[in-house]
Amino acid sequence: LGVEEAFRKSLMLNPGFVPTLEAYGKYALHERGDARVAECLFKELVAKNSSHPGALHSLGVALQMQGEHAEALTAWKKGVSVNPTDVACLVSYGGLQQSARRDLGGAELLYKSALALEPTHPVACSNYGVLLEELRGDYDAAEKLYRSALSSAPSDPVPLNHLAMLLQDARGDSQQAEELYRKALSYAPSYAPTLSNMAGFQYSVRGDADYAEKLYRRALSVDPADVGTLINYGSLLEEHRKDGYSAQKLFDAAMTIDPYTAKRYLEQQQGDQYQEGRSPRIVKEED
Repeated sequence: LGVEEAFRKSLMLNPGFVPTLEAYGKYALHERGDARVAECLFKELVAKNSSHPGALHSLGVALQMQGEHAEALTAWKKGVSVNPTDVACLVSYGGLQQSARRDLGGAELLYKSALALEPTHPVACSNYGVLLEELRGDYDAAEKLYRSALSSAPSDPVPLNHLAMLLQDARGDSQQAEELYRKALSYAPSYAPTLSNMAGFQYSVRGDADYAEKLYRRALSVDPADVGTLINYGSLLEEHRKDGYSAQKLFDAAMTIDPYTAKRYLEQQQGDQYQEGRSPRIVKEED
């Protein structure tokens, strides 16, 4: 029997058996990427036992994967209510508050709660570092958080990417920033945010537009919906290639995907604070 068929047969023989619902849900979510099936399984599991460890968090992840932000938020909020020490729910709830709801104060409280329980949690450290940079311009605290994340997950491309951006933008340390971009890509060659930021670095710091364009195209082949890549690649085409038509198509695509983020970065391009090649900070939910 195939794995999925075995799970289905097991549930036919023993309907609603919690261990099978959990195992099948995780398989559907993480192995198959089938968020719809995972949602159904975790909803059944939560209906049987809402305090089952990880059930509400996994349900939220499945909903988030389908773009159901409000429902995901409800699941994670309930998860924190049921178990205030559920770090995964705290971090994911905070990530969605930060990225989709723009409730930075609420997100900060959730990250602080998570870090009180796990001080070097990579996602909590990375997301909170981004928040501190954006909310307060507190680069020292953000750098400390990124380095804390790397102390427990040295090969995680997310804090590596954030730290490289901070060193490039706030510290002016181009050499170390480039080393960190390359290190992140050695661990995760297809991680679109690092590809995009490395492209921006090559264009704005090294002056290599051809290499930058190759990296932008590679990033979009991995994630065609990455707003930062669309905006920054469009800027390169408009400014360096003088290809306004292609640039506008990329800007329009970004506005369709995420109007809030796209507008924010397009406005930055027209202001004094615009920095070429800088991609939006990526806020993650816990996997």
